[in-house]
Amino acid sequence: MCLILVIDDDAASLGLFKTILQRAGHVVVTSNEPTQALGLVQQHQPHLLIIDDAMPHINGGELARQIKQHSHAPIILTSAGARIQDPDYVRAAQVEHVLVKPFLPRDVINAVDRVQGAIKCTVSS
Repeated sequence: MCLILVIDDDAASLGLFKTILQRAGHVVVTSNEPTQALGLVQQHQPHLLIIDDAMPHINGGELARQIKQHSHAPIILTSAGARIQDPDYVRAAQVEHVLVKPFLPRDVINAVDRVQGAIKCTVSS
């Protein structure tokens, strides 16, 4: 069980991620406001993050770079856009995995499982 922070400006996407991840046994914190991401990372210290690339005010790649300055938590970058399929963009964003929208619930779980294999998740009550 991991504590996962999901940042996406789309409420429907946040709800979908939360449902999928909670059903898989994870604790999920969501935010539709990317400007609050650093504070949420410090407050919750998530095991991993899922960040949408296409958001207002800041793109997910830049947000991931900022988060990596304060946290070693792995990041999954997600988007329907082609930019996250560019290896140079992904490398510059310092993310561990990308998830292209649209996706199936098993795609989300597989992405989390792949990243989770490199970390130890334990959530205390």
